[in-house]
Amino acid sequence: MANTRFIHIVIIALFVIMASSAQSAWAQDTSHANPRVVDEVQSLPDPNDAPDPNDAPNIVDASDDEWMLLPSATLREVYEDDNPEYAGAQHIENQNIDDAETQIAKVDADTSTDDIRLPNPEYSIESIHIAGNSYTSQKRILELMDLDGRDAIHMTLEELEDCRIRLALTGRFEHVEMKLRPGKESSSLRIDLNVEERSPIQVNQYYIGTDSKSTYWHGLDVTWLSMFAPLDRMRMVYAATSSNDYTLDLSYYVPSIAKLPLSLLFNIHTMNGHEGIYGPSFGQRGNRNDDFVHLDDIDFQRHGATIGMSYGITKDFRVFLRTSYDRIHRHHQLDALAHDLNHFLKRNWSNHFDLGAMVAYDTRSGHQMPSNGHVVQFGISGTFKTKASNYQYIKMILMHQSNIQLGSPVHLLRIGTFLGGILGDAPFFEKFFYNDFYDLAPARIGILNPSSRGAFDIFSTGAKSLSYEDFLARLSISYAWQPIEQRVEFFGLVSAIWANSDKDEFIQIANKNNAKRDVFPVDMSFNLGVRMRTEYGLFSLTLAHIFNLIPR
Repeated sequence: MANTRFIHIVIIALFVIMASSAQSAWAQDTSHANPRVVDEVQSLPDPNDAPDPNDAPNIVDASDDEWMLLPSATLREVYEDDNPEYAGAQHIENQNIDDAETQIAKVDADTSTDDIRLPNPEYSIESIHIAGNSYTSQKRILELMDLDGRDAIHMTLEELEDCRIRLALTGRFEHVEMKLRPGKESSSLRIDLNVEERSPIQVNQYYIGTDSKSTYWHGLDVTWLSMFAPLDRMRMVYAATSSNDYTLDLSYYVPSIAKLPLSLLFNIHTMNGHEGIYGPSFGQRGNRNDDFVHLDDIDFQRHGATIGMSYGITKDFRVFLRTSYDRIHRHHQLDALAHDLNHFLKRNWSNHFDLGAMVAYDTRSGHQMPSNGHVVQFGISGTFKTKASNYQYIKMILMHQSNIQLGSPVHLLRIGTFLGGILGDAPFFEKFFYNDFYDLAPARIGILNPSSRGAFDIFSTGAKSLSYEDFLARLSISYAWQPIEQRVEFFGLVSAIWANSDKDEFIQIANKNNAKRDVFPVDMSFNLGVRMRTEYGLFSLTLAHIFNLIPR
């Protein structure tokens, strides 16, 4: 009774605090001005001091040196939730433009920047030439820049920069470069727009493997730009195995509401799976043996939905909230084990409703192959027994990653930590799955565990018997070499992982491999591989991928 009251108080207090934080953020100035980035400014015609139109040398034959360059925006993938255990925002992703102060390049050292002024009057746009587009029409590009349907266009340089940033923020382009040069008239400009398109479909990851549980298993994680709005994105995670397990997860993500740093996520998911049940064998006299044997399987179906939101208090600091509901059916298990399995998944039909919140501070240059910056996250979620939930628990995570340049931008050291704990009885898919953190073992795909293959056990501590645990800690160190900065990197990683449960493990789920665990099941993990950013997403080849294809 005391534990129940404590859990109720903690959850209620959490959301009072989060609501207060959100209210304070809304009360602040919500103006979200676009950043201004100007690398080089050369002479442009000034309508207030227009020369004689017949004075040709001043207004025609502009050379490349007389162009004003508005450089490409740097698209940054904002990290939402690297931890697949934290369901609250695991599919939330965003692209943003780093804030930058106006800079003027090629200024003599003895010239004060206070004496420099950017021209601010309106110019008439004489022509717009677009290059680099192959599947996005010029009409569509002008629509995204809000420059379509006008007989005459008159804009300031700041408004033109807004148009370029608006185009970059659609996520359709890797780079957007705008060059301006004087037109034939004294106050006119000609625009040359060069774009580098991104594929409208991004393959986040493709999974394939085989093992003793399934002849094969495969999956696909793909994101594509929405046809409804230029900024919205959709995502699908699909996986299936030869043993009739499957999962399908669909998400729709809106990165900005009314030009505010407010994002929304809508998700629906369905899955059918089974997990192995392992326990100690007993002799004829009822004596317990140390070896674990396969007793039966948990067969289950799970259908549900998630709604999440995030609010950017600053460029680097965000707050996430989410709620989810699942309807779960567990069947086909030994009657003798029904009670022992209840702390993994309730028997027959059960409801799972939970609430979650997370705060994240992220200064990294990207989440796929960051070359600098740090990220710190703290998340808490949970539920208590009501008509909408048959479970009661509190789950907390704390993670950190630092990216350190070693004297050169191409040599990087990445240090990461993760701590997680669960108090109470959470369904097994909310627990920390050990293989999600073990670099050479297959992780879950869409919260489906397709493999019965356990991790290695280098120190013979029973770590290969770990699966869904209540407590987990990890420390990892990685070295990366980027010969082509943020395009290609070769990396090596070493980590130490510890996990355990607060339950007396007479019954365990998945990946037991006939092994028992010591009091302190710690193990080392390692990996080597290469990552490449392509037009269609991130390509990665590691030892883990090769290991997954070896029958065992």
